[in-house]
Amino acid sequence: MYQNLKVQDFEQGINQADIVILDVRTPSEYQEGHIKGAKLINISASTFESQIDELDKSKKYYVYC
Repeated sequence: MYQNLKVQDFEQGINQADIVILDVRTPSEYQEGHIKGAKLINISASTFESQIDELDKSKKYYVYC
């Protein structure tokens, strides 16, 4: 299940300890700047789906690009 969040809700949520932040941009975009602690999973990579499949399903993820 997914849910689109308003910016304010996203900002409040990323400060929770149980949230994992996923950045799905390219490595060069990530290097230009990213949210502290965000895990990079490049949506353009051939391994994207397998990396997503390996994520802990018991956790809550906030995804941004």
